[in-house]
Parts: sequence; structure tokens; C-alpha cells
Amino acid sequence: MRNSVITSETELIRNQVQAHSNLIASEIDLGIKSRIHSLERMAQRWMIRGCTPYQEWQKDAQSYWQDQPGFQAIEWVNSSFHVTWIEPLAGNEAAQGLDLAFEERRRTALENARDGRMVTVSRTIELVQGGKGFLVYVPIFLSSNASFDGFILGVYVVEDILIELLSEDTGFHLAIYDEDTKIFFVEEGVEDNSLLLSADSKVDFFGLSWDIRVHPTQDWVNQQRSLLPNTLLMAGIIGSALLAIAYFFTFQSKFLGQALQNSLEKVESLARTDALTGLLNRRGILENLEGELSRDKRQHSLFSIVMLDLDGLKMINDRFGHNAGDIAIKAVAKALNKTKRDYDWIGRYGGDEFLGIFPNVSKLEIPKLERRIEEQLKKIGLENDQAYSISMGWATYKESSNKDESMLELIERADKQLYLKKRKKIISAR
Repeated sequence: MRNSVITSETELIRNQVQAHSNLIASEIDLGIKSRIHSLERMAQRWMIRGCTPYQEWQKDAQSYWQDQPGFQAIEWVNSSFHVTWIEPLAGNEAAQGLDLAFEERRRTALENARDGRMVTVSRTIELVQGGKGFLVYVPIFLSSNASFDGFILGVYVVEDILIELLSEDTGFHLAIYDEDTKIFFVEEGVEDNSLLLSADSKVDFFGLSWDIRVHPTQDWVNQQRSLLPNTLLMAGIIGSALLAIAYFFTFQSKFLGQALQNSLEKVESLARTDALTGLLNRRGILENLEGELSRDKRQHSLFSIVMLDLDGLKMINDRFGHNAGDIAIKAVAKALNKTKRDYDWIGRYGGDEFLGIFPNVSKLEIPKLERRIEEQLKKIGLENDQAYSISMGWATYKESSNKDESMLELIERADKQLYLKKRKKIISAR
């Protein structure tokens, strides 16, 4: 019976380690995809306009580079595969004018991204700037004539982005592999016993696959082991109360099962929640949007979504520091939370971008909802002694020419409206 208790505890601990490994995979997946989406937005703006003027492109790149740590650089690579624009240039001088086709692996990745017209992520490579990293290629095809106009290229340092994305946790050892190459690790004095409780996960994004290996420290394992089963077991042996012992193990089994269920539910909730704002994160809000699309297709109803972002976040960060930028992002989140109804959903899409889902809101009701959001933000701004400005782009499902548009098409429609509004503001401010 003692062995049975130990086996149950060990299984619970092993499941907790697996849940932690899955959480790490989720953090990496969401964080990197959010940054890749920023590059896609830059490419979309270029494609719609036929080109993005350098100064505007530079400001865009600076904003993403500062607001989403982990970038080594953001670049524009021309159609002949030469690095033409770089932000920031400092520290990346070695890449200026570089012919990315100089190496077979890089040339193949570029050609595949161009010919497949799809986002492509490179394997881990030695960056010309130094250190291990990977590249994200977003091809540009002009809307006017579908001609290829190069790439928006994101350059990431593996160690920098993983340190930024992963929650600090001293209770676990971690190793991440790109195929057989260890590209990141947090290991100090690995105990042989803890290796028996290791767990593996995998993260896949745009054709790239990383393997994650997690195992707990011995201190963490010791903290999880409960003294209660052993205490009650000894009391049962001393009293020869076989029935009591049987009852205890039945209860303990239920207790351990419930503890595991609670732990998994907590991990799942954390994996869908944005740490800064407390809103749904990108994964969480997209899951709800997919569910709303499915429901409305069955019930023939409608809903509206909003793509919203904070104006001037870079200026706030530059003038007052990144802490003030975080306060501004939380202010927008608070305004959206106060505006939404019980059955609406709000999520942080990435950086200073938010996605809201409003069931049964038609196109005619959007202006009223916009005013409510702006009024709430104004009130919160007064509380913070700071004025905030936002831009919103809306799209209503069932009110477009394409009645069966996909989730991505709906988001793209709202995103284009957001871009046009921000562009109008820039022109008006000149």
C-alpha cells in the first residue's frame, strides 16, 4: 500500500511536470507568433500601398523592435535577396548590403518563401551579427500587379527571445533543441533522480519545430511530496485498521485526482491569459473568435470585431519609460473591460494591439460602441493624469460581400480599416 501511495504521488508530480512543459511550449508559440504577426502587418501595409516610404517603415520597425523584445533587427530585403534597410543599424552593420543567398540553406529558405508566398522560418543559424538566431521571412507581393518586391525580415537571437518569453522558474531545468542541436538551456546541478520525472513537449511554427525537455529540481520534487499519506499509513498499520487504510487510499486517490485536475485547469487558464493585462491572450481570443464563427454559421446571426491599438506607444516609451508604456496598455485593457458586456470577449492580440468580439452588434451600432470605449479610456486617462489615444478598425460578419469569410479574412478586413484610420490620423497631424 505504501508503494501505491508513492506511485500515485509520483504520477501526480510527473503530470505537473508535463503540464509545465506544455506551458513553456505555449509561451514560446504565442510569443513568437505574435512577433511574426507584426512583420506580416508591415508586409501587408507595403503590399496595399505599393511601397512604404523609408521614414514611415523605420518608425514602424522601431516601434515593433522596442515594444517586442527579442528582435536583433527588422530588415527589408529587396527582390534580389540583398539586405537594404535595417532597424536598428547600430550593432547590425555587418548585415548592411548582405547578399542572403550567399549560403545554400538561406537561399533555399528565401526561394521557398518567395515561390510559396508564405511566411518561412529558418533553422537556427550563426548570425552575421554574432550568436545563434533564426530568421523570419515574410514575402511581399504588390497588390497592383502581384510582382515580388522582397521580404520583411525579422532577425531573432535565440537566447534573447527565449529569456524574454519564458516565465522565470527556479524549480525546473530546461533544454530546448532544434533537431539534435541544443539551442537553449537552464541547467544547474542536474540530479539523476529528477531525470526520471522529465517531460517533453514540442512547439511548431511556420515549418520550424523545437523540442522541449523539462525536469524538476530535487527541491521542487520534495516540496510536492505530501507527508499526509505516510502519516496515515503508519497509523493504519499500528491500529491494524485495514478498512480505514482502504478508505484512506480511496479518498487519497480522489484527492490526488482532483488536485491534478485543478492543476491542469490552472495551467490551461494561464496559457490563455495575458500576464500584463489579465485579458485573454492571442491564443485565447482566437479560440473564442473561431467558436463565434462556428456558432453564427449555424444560427445565421451576426457579430462585429474590432482591431484596436494604442496611438503613440513609442512616444510614451521614449519620453516616460517602458513602465509608462505598460500602464498605457493596461489602461486600454481596463477601458475595453469596462465597456464589454458579459458575453463579449476582449483579448490582447500582441504588443499594443487588442481584438474584441461583440456578438449581435451590427454595423449601425458600432459608432455608439466606439464612443463608449473612448469615453471609458478618457476617464481612466484622467485617473492616470495622462491622455490616451486609440485607433479602431471594425468588421461585421455577415455584412460583407463574402458571407463565408474565414477567421483570418475577417481579421484582415478589420486590420485594413485600422490601418486606414491610423494613416488618416498621420496625414491630419502633418
